[in-house]
Amino acid sequence: MIVCCATLVAACGAISPGSATSPGSPAAATPARPGGGSPSASPSAYSGDPGAGWQLTWSDDFAGQSSLRDWTFVNGGNGWGNKELQVYDPRNVSLLPGGGLDIAAARTGYGEQCWYGSCTYSGARLETKGAFAQKYGLIEARVKLPSGAGLWPAFWMEGADIDQAGWPGSGEIDVIEVNNKKPDLVEAFAHAPDENYGAYFQLPGSLSAGYHVYAVDWTPSKITWLVDGHAYGHLNAYQGWPFNQPFFLILDLAVGGTWPGSPTAATTFPAHMDISWIRAYQQKS
Repeated sequence: MIVCCATLVAACGAISPGSATSPGSPAAATPARPGGGSPSASPSAYSGDPGAGWQLTWSDDFAGQSSLRDWTFVNGGNGWGNKELQVYDPRNVSLLPGGGLDIAAARTGYGEQCWYGSCTYSGARLETKGAFAQKYGLIEARVKLPSGAGLWPAFWMEGADIDQAGWPGSGEIDVIEVNNKKPDLVEAFAHAPDENYGAYFQLPGSLSAGYHVYAVDWTPSKITWLVDGHAYGHLNAYQGWPFNQPFFLILDLAVGGTWPGSPTAATTFPAHMDISWIRAYQQKS
C-alpha cells in the first residue's frame, strides 16, 4: 500500500493504493522458482510448498494467541495519506477456530475521531516491524479476500529503514493489494523513488470466492509475483533500487480512500479478510 505524504496524495492515488501504521526443486546453480499451470477458480488446490530447494525461515499459522507475538497492532484514523475512511482498531482482529486470522472491516468507528470527524468505519492493520524482517526469498500467504466497493485489503512489505528513509525511499512490495473494482483481478505493486510497478492477472472467478496463495519470489536481480504458483509479474533490478535490504510484513484491511473510493449501499459489512498462514523461505545454498 502506498503511504503518501499530504502533498503526494493525488499523484499516489492515481498510481495505486496506500495505508500505514506493526518452489520447485533445485537446478544446477539456482533452485527453480515456483510454477505451474494457470490458477483455477477458488478454492486453490495449490499447497504453497516450494520444494526441496528452499528452507523455511519464518511462518505463522495463527494458531493461538502466541502466534501473534511477532505482530504489532497499528491504531488511528488519520487517513494514512490517502483519505481512507477507517480507524485501525485491534478489536477488528480475531483468531479463527482451528487456526487462521480474521481481519474485519465494520460500519462502526467505536466513537473514535478520524481526519474527517467521527469515524464511520473501522478496519485493522498488523505488522512485524521490529520483530521479523527478511532480505530476499519466497514470501507467501494463503488469503481469502473480501469483496465489495470501497474495501481495500492488502498483504505487503516495507523496508526496515522506513523510519530513516521514509516512503518511498525505503521501498514497498505489495504481494497482493486490490481495490475491488474488478473482482476477478489479482493486483500487486512495487514502489520506490524511481519506480511504480504494477502486475495484474485475471482469475476465472472472483478472488473472494475462496483462498489463494499470493507470493513474491525476491532475489538480488528480480522480484517475481505469483498467484497459486503461477508467475504473472516481474520487476528487474536497476541501479539504486531499495529492494536490497530486509523488509517487514504488513496485513491490513482499509475502507475507502483515493484508490478504491467509498463504500456503496451494496457493500456488505462486516467484511472479512481471512489469512490461513504466512510463510517465508530462503533458497538453500
